[in-house]
Amino acid sequence: MFLLVLSICVGVAIVVVSIYFFIVFVAWNYSEGLDIPFVPTPLYAIPLIAEKLAIRKNDVVYDIGCGNGRLIFYCAKRNPDAKFIGIELNPLLCTWMRLRKFFTRAQNVEIRQENIFSTDISDATKIYAFLLQDLTDKFFNENELRGVRVVSRAFRINRAKPKEIIRVTPHDISYGGHLAYVYDL
Repeated sequence: MFLLVLSICVGVAIVVVSIYFFIVFVAWNYSEGLDIPFVPTPLYAIPLIAEKLAIRKNDVVYDIGCGNGRLIFYCAKRNPDAKFIGIELNPLLCTWMRLRKFFTRAQNVEIRQENIFSTDISDATKIYAFLLQDLTDKFFNENELRGVRVVSRAFRINRAKPKEIIRVTPHDISYGGHLAYVYDL
């Protein structure tokens, strides 16, 4: 009997993991047709990025191009009195995040399937962005942000001087993916 239950559990686990990897694979390939490829922030980098965002009660935190929502779900669990908004264009990733929100009952998370250049971020107090350099330049040039803490992974905001540059991965990555830039705009 034990072996039967174990076999069923292993079978279910294999199906769940297979579905997850299929969704990630399809989302990754779908993203290639969009402005921004799907490149998830490494799990080990998230606590440091969250620390540098310095999230407080009543903050409104945006993750611009949030992908699979790793950062916002991590932060939302640890900061229940703040609001977290993920902006993502890829419908597969948005569906994945909505399912995750449902199953985790994350009441302080909002998922928006929108283009980052047409979304209203006027209520932002904190922003995390992992965009390509040209998109980083365009996004932060088009949005006049005042009093906002920004952590930009890998790519600088050319119109501002970083308050701090931090190493978020243990190894160097050629395009600067091992660094993050902290700004108080």
